Amino acid sequence: MPIEQTFEKKEDAPEWLHSSLAEENGKFVFRGETSTEVENLKKTTKTERDRRVKLEADAKKYDPFKEILDAEQEERDAFLEGWKNRGQQKDDKTKNDPDAKQQLEMKDKLHAKEVKKLTDENGTLKADLQKAQTGLREFQLWTPLREIAIKNGLNPEDWELARLELSHQSRFGFDEDGKIVVIEDGHPSTVTPEKFFKDVYSDLRPKFYKATNAGGSGAQHGTKGTGNGKKTMTREAFEALDQAGRMKTAKEGVQIVD
Repeated sequence: MPIEQTFEKKEDAPEWLHSSLAEENGKFVFRGETSTEVENLKKTTKTERDRRVKLEADAKKYDPFKEILDAEQEERDAFLEGWKNRGQQKDDKTKNDPDAKQQLEMKDKLHAKEVKKLTDENGTLKADLQKAQTGLREFQLWTPLREIAIKNGLNPEDWELARLELSHQSRFGFDEDGKIVVIEDGHPSTVTPEKFFKDVYSDLRPKFYKATNAGGSGAQHGTKGTGNGKKTMTREAFEALDQAGRMKTAKEGVQIVD
């Protein structure tokens, strides 16, 4: 059962979600598959957006200082000098009015404290948002890959071990169009995820796959037995292996065929 999340404006949604939004009746809608992980990410996204809106509203109180910060160095120096002289002109009044001096000092302390608070909260917000984005990206990557792997013979109970290994190897990623691809030497490979799980990974981790009668008793998935007892592998499947896989294939005496 699909889930939906609606945003009044596209900017209200995280940037990484923009490509998945559909515009309907002037609003932007995200639809995904029901899962506890997606629900948690959805709640996290809303919480972080609300915090961001609040921080931005609080920060507007200090907009008058932006002009000073964005000004050239000479203009900032002139402003500070003018402020300094202004203070000197009021020194006598301040000395004669201890309450005014105390109020000015308190105002400066409160301002510095508020600026530090906003800076710290903004840093936490960015870290939490990045964590949520990473979690959603992982979900979007490994959820469809699990289905592909199982359809191509991988045992469901061995999926988590396979996922941990492949994740550590950075074996999969997204191309520029957001499509899942196999990564080889840091670049997208021509081998599809389906072919990877069917012909390549089954050679590397046959124990993760369902037993078959292909190639005779004891034959690894993806290789075939010959009349003289040797195993063969297509050149396409061999070239799809990483360096370790090719070395393993060579040590086992597998014959490469076109």
